[in-house]
Amino acid sequence: MLFRSSIEATNGTMSGTSTVEVQIGDLDHITIMPNTAVIDAGGSQQFTAVGYDIYDNVISGMVFAWTTDIGSVDTSGSFTAQTFPGSGIVTATNGTINISAVVNIITGPLDHIIVTPDPITLTVGDIQAFTATGYDIYNNTIAGLAFSWVTDIGAVDASGLFTAQTSPATGIVTATNGTTTGTADITLVLGQIDHIIVLPNPVTVAVG
Repeated sequence: MLFRSSIEATNGTMSGTSTVEVQIGDLDHITIMPNTAVIDAGGSQQFTAVGYDIYDNVISGMVFAWTTDIGSVDTSGSFTAQTFPGSGIVTATNGTINISAVVNIITGPLDHIIVTPDPITLTVGDIQAFTATGYDIYNNTIAGLAFSWVTDIGAVDASGLFTAQTSPATGIVTATNGTTTGTADITLVLGQIDHIIVLPNPVTVAVG
């Protein structure tokens, strides 16, 4: 019931009244909140639907059927995103009337870094380009990350270009973004023979 009122008719000293109850009309349209959402892969979002009659009066106690093509949603509108990026909708339906919210799933925050190649064996003094890639918890690639590079077995520049030290050893090259790091294992070995030194040189030796 929207409201209750009385109607009175009077003639001379005579009157009569009637009680009138104005009811909310049938469902005309539904709103959904939020009507657009950007959610991390695997993340969650609560959606809410409200039904109205043709005059925008709220219809209380409505039950909605919830569906989605980009994750899962329960009977209360609690949505869980799929674990990879994409775009889709969440829909609330009552009878033949429905409303949809647009949902964009994006990669989540940085979870781990992979440095390639890993492992690698290089000759002392060699130059090798390393590449770092960041991923969220569901192994979705995160584009546009910048990395800080360090190594304990030579030198590495800001682009990941590594120059090996000139003596055999084992070590790592590390790429860092914030508090997250990734490493590659490096083994440095001797190169091909380049020259020979004979000792002692010079020498003077007695006959025999």
